[in-house]
Amino acid sequence: MVPNDIVPVPDPGRRRLLVSYRVPREDPAYRFIYGRSFVYDDALGAIALTMLGDYRQAEFVLNAMTRLVRPDGSLWFAYNTQNGWPEVGDTSGAIIRAGSVAWVGYAFTYYLTVRAKEKPDFSTSDPLGKEYCKAASAIASFLLANQVKDPSDKRYGLLTGGSGSSTVTMEAGSARPAEVYSSQPVRWVSMEHNIDAWFFLRALGRLTPDANLSAAVDLITARLADLWSDKDGQFFQGILENGKLDVSLPLDGASWGALYLLAQGRREQASVCVEEMRTRFSSEADGLHGYLPYGSEPVYTDERVNKYFFPDEPGKLWRDTPFVWAEGSLGAAVALARTGNSAEAASIVDSFRGLAVAGGIRYASAPVQYQFTDYPSVASTAWYIICVEALKGRASADLFWRP
Repeated sequence: MVPNDIVPVPDPGRRRLLVSYRVPREDPAYRFIYGRSFVYDDALGAIALTMLGDYRQAEFVLNAMTRLVRPDGSLWFAYNTQNGWPEVGDTSGAIIRAGSVAWVGYAFTYYLTVRAKEKPDFSTSDPLGKEYCKAASAIASFLLANQVKDPSDKRYGLLTGGSGSSTVTMEAGSARPAEVYSSQPVRWVSMEHNIDAWFFLRALGRLTPDANLSAAVDLITARLADLWSDKDGQFFQGILENGKLDVSLPLDGASWGALYLLAQGRREQASVCVEEMRTRFSSEADGLHGYLPYGSEPVYTDERVNKYFFPDEPGKLWRDTPFVWAEGSLGAAVALARTGNSAEAASIVDSFRGLAVAGGIRYASAPVQYQFTDYPSVASTAWYIICVEALKGRASADLFWRP
């Protein structure tokens, strides 16, 4: 949390945000991301602190995020804490993602839900409660504005991705891959983003009497059903702008998919997700037991990039890669715990003690350029806490992504 030893004098508007990664000073990437704060990580950090009952520290982060909510209810995907990027007039390279925006909204509603157990009118009588409810409502307005309204559209009822993108590709005449940025709107819809939004909008609807919220939740529920694959026992990745299904099978289509189904009481279907999760994504690396982000998909979706990084295996797939994704694995462990597989979830938690560095959990077992780092990470550490508290049966953990 800034200010700290890394960013001792943060930009005034960024005070109390969480620096997402602890990057070694000698790392070439240090100067680019040492002070970067990803709002998904801030949201998870606030949730973990709330779950532990450390309301004061959670409020520091939540207050910082209220300052970042833009007039349309959106937030940028990431912020520098040492300066003002991104800001009006300086947004090159900045993106917005519906999923991370929804997680910020959920952090507010989760805090309000926990506090309501102690004081039922907290969100309407407490000054902080009212401020967080206002911020969450603004975020909901942004998400609902990005819900596809045309019933003839294959994406109907689901939220589009946001705006801005950074694609890893091999440009003509280039000897190595590079990230190419575009500021254009993102028209595809992501299963993951819509699950995120579903939990947030449902939680806010329980705090705010707004019929639009329940209608949006019902519509997302109905449309996410189209992304379910009976054959694969999990959810597909999403729908492209042209209406075609993106039939990639990501880990979160099984892990977060299971949690989403459990929240609706669809326990048998959730158990199918968990079983497929074990089969498709389970991985071992460096003594760690966990999961891969994908199974039968190539490590890099661009064939030329995959060939560049794996010249001897140009078709390299994730399932053939010795790799464990800590953040995703710990989220999967929560799904295991919720479906009665507590011993297996605990073994994953125990395994990731091997990734602990000075109190933080590394993001992954090894770096994968442009995709994953092995730096100590706020996201992995927060999910570690959430999983441990779920296994311990803490009451506040039972309120997280629950029915």
